[in-house]
Amino acid sequence: MHNIEEKQGYKFTEEFGYIPEDWDILNIIETSILKARIGWQGLTTAEYLKSGDYYLVTGTDFSNGKIDWDNCNYVNKNRYEQDKNIQIKEGDILITKDGTIGKVAYIDNILKPTTLNSGIFVVRPKEKNYNTKYLYYVLMSNIFAKFLIKLTAGSTIMHLYQKDFIGFDFPAPNELPEQEKIAEVLSDIDELIDSTQKLIDKKKDLKTATMQKILTPKENWEQKTLEEIFFILDNLRIPLNESQRRSGEYPYCGANGIVDYIDNWCIDDDIILIAEDGGYFDEYATRKIAYKINGKCWVNNHAHILKAKQEYSQELLYQMLVHKNITNYITGGTRAKLNKEVLLKIEFVVPTSYTEQQKIAQTLFDMDAEIKALEKELNKYKDLKTGMMQELLTGKKRLLNNPNKVELFNVKKMSTPANKKVANDEFKDAIIISMLAYKFGSNQYPLGAFRRQKLSYLFKRHNNLPIDEYLKKAMGPYNPQMKYSGGEGIAIRNKYVKEVKQRGLIASSEIAKAKTYFDKYYSKDSLLWLEQNFRYKSNNELEVLATIDYTILDLKAQNKEITLANIKEYINNNAEWKPKLEKPFFTDSAIIKAIQESKNLLNSH
Repeated sequence: MHNIEEKQGYKFTEEFGYIPEDWDILNIIETSILKARIGWQGLTTAEYLKSGDYYLVTGTDFSNGKIDWDNCNYVNKNRYEQDKNIQIKEGDILITKDGTIGKVAYIDNILKPTTLNSGIFVVRPKEKNYNTKYLYYVLMSNIFAKFLIKLTAGSTIMHLYQKDFIGFDFPAPNELPEQEKIAEVLSDIDELIDSTQKLIDKKKDLKTATMQKILTPKENWEQKTLEEIFFILDNLRIPLNESQRRSGEYPYCGANGIVDYIDNWCIDDDIILIAEDGGYFDEYATRKIAYKINGKCWVNNHAHILKAKQEYSQELLYQMLVHKNITNYITGGTRAKLNKEVLLKIEFVVPTSYTEQQKIAQTLFDMDAEIKALEKELNKYKDLKTGMMQELLTGKKRLLNNPNKVELFNVKKMSTPANKKVANDEFKDAIIISMLAYKFGSNQYPLGAFRRQKLSYLFKRHNNLPIDEYLKKAMGPYNPQMKYSGGEGIAIRNKYVKEVKQRGLIASSEIAKAKTYFDKYYSKDSLLWLEQNFRYKSNNELEVLATIDYTILDLKAQNKEITLANIKEYINNNAEWKPKLEKPFFTDSAIIKAIQESKNLLNSH
């Protein structure tokens, strides 16, 4: 029986759960006109033109919900005029029906007269029964994604027919003004995403230009081979059998960087990995050539291991490697390969002064940190948009009496950090780790890795910080970047903390500096909150709480009820987490307690 008393003002539907009483379920076929190029018209790729007055849109021209006009081909006037039904207008919605089916684009402006090839539907309302931008966001949401999954389940379908849409229903306010407000709010967040992406692209272009300028060889620079400036540590790597790969906390690294996590390690150092062989090189033009790893990890036999010699800056050499064109060094054959003998002969021109190397490296590191901060901001906005779509397109959150639009969701438009130095995420993690070690670690009981992970997760949740770096690993929500992208390494190198006999961390001689940074970035009360609520929690209790809280957030994003059954089903469906349900401390009563704590302490639901 459905709990109607808790859903006043809502009605229950089998497909979408509860929706507002004044919303309708619309069917796309009943409310829309779907048109596509008729097969007998026989447009062939031989008729595609590189220039002209009439655009031709194909499925390859779709990009993030829009049409990439720069990528479009053209057709002649006769082909454009052949079918008026597919002459595109502003406000049209396009859906791909061949190849990669279900891609969607909204036409908000038309640069030239435009028509379609045979692989695309154009969708228009029959009457003013819905706002087209509202339907566009429905088609971009998991409502349409689930429909496609259901439609193609168990088949290799590569084509959408008009009859397939008979089964596509979607919820919608029965008043157009509410639809328009929802579309406006989602358009606002789209604009924020677009402007952030453009800023990232601008920063990347600036970095490229900066590198070209500051890496141009000067008089006191010298040419060196890779062998002269790096130690090659390939002898430390150990091949790993598939049967040995198990879940764990240590990164398992190969040609593409971190590819898995295992419970063993073969190297503990600050290293650079560069691919040796495999399909990696087939996509070389769009892939990074080198990766940095710091700490304990396992490296397989598909990556070379490099470490800068003492007189060279590891950060600068990493930057030079990332941007080095190694196409001419790759050998062919049945499997593309970068042989060690060839690798050693790759040449670089580097400053002779270590101070100059470090200065250049710091400039590029700061630019990378700024770009990474913006990319994290971008991901936050994308996640926010997903959550907004879940709530707005099902009526869980209404806008009728809320004039503030996007501000309703606590979105702050980002000021352009043109000349502002951004503290990078690894440094902020270092500060969190340092203060956790200060508050929760002692010589007798240093703060171990497991407890650091759980307390940092809860700290970030309390402070409404992004947790997208936490993965569903065996030990619960686990953030590999804390250790392997430098957070803990930074804290140790800066002497904020020190390790006690590999058992854990405690505060060290420079902890006062970490306190100063902490006060700059975070509220003192948040650390007190953490201490008051979790100092005497066991590791088992922390694992249950963090796991359940993480699960609740995902269930909310999927628009599912927060119940014991749904939580256990979610955990059971994840290979990494399923064994938790067999642990003696992961009982139903412990889960129910964690659900309540997650609600009371972390405002999760």
